[in-house]
Amino acid sequence: MKKLLFLVLMVIITNSLIAQSEQTELAGALGLTFGMNATSVKDIMGKKGSTLREATPEIITYENVQIGTKKADLLSFHIVNDKLHTIKALFISEIEAKTQDIYDDLKNILASKYGEPKSYRDFTDPYKDGDGYEMQAVRLGKAAIESYWSFKNDKVIALEIRALKTEMYVSLVYQDSKLFEEVKAKQGIKNKADF
Repeated sequence: MKKLLFLVLMVIITNSLIAQSEQTELAGALGLTFGMNATSVKDIMGKKGSTLREATPEIITYENVQIGTKKADLLSFHIVNDKLHTIKALFISEIEAKTQDIYDDLKNILASKYGEPKSYRDFTDPYKDGDGYEMQAVRLGKAAIESYWSFKNDKVIALEIRALKTEMYVSLVYQDSKLFEEVKAKQGIKNKADF
């Protein structure tokens, strides 16, 4: 009996370690891989039946995209030198009080796949976490509610509650930090030329 219990424990521990090690890298999201070209992004999203809103050489935007069991109001793909570097999904909350629920649902879905994130809930006086005015504080720029997943291959996932004027939304971002360096370099060149 002890041998059987020991064997079961070893299988559970081994499976846990394998599951954790599988999540040390992030290749992309939604069936897309960081670094793929803009044409491939449009082809893959077109096959998913997504509605194209706008496409430029730097940004491709879709509306009302189904991601798992959730519907993103906007989904954008950011391109630099014809390589996908960032995927952004926005989940707009029609009711301000439901914004935290959307954030919590997405955080739980992501945590079940990638493990627990680093999460932050920072509030500025007179607001405090748990006072019932958290979304008002975010809307007024007096609070930040965020979670981050970092991967060994310089990829990150960020989940944040944000506000634009009176509209509350949850932002989900997948990003290749190395490719984003190309964005910053390109911006630096443009700034030097323009200023």
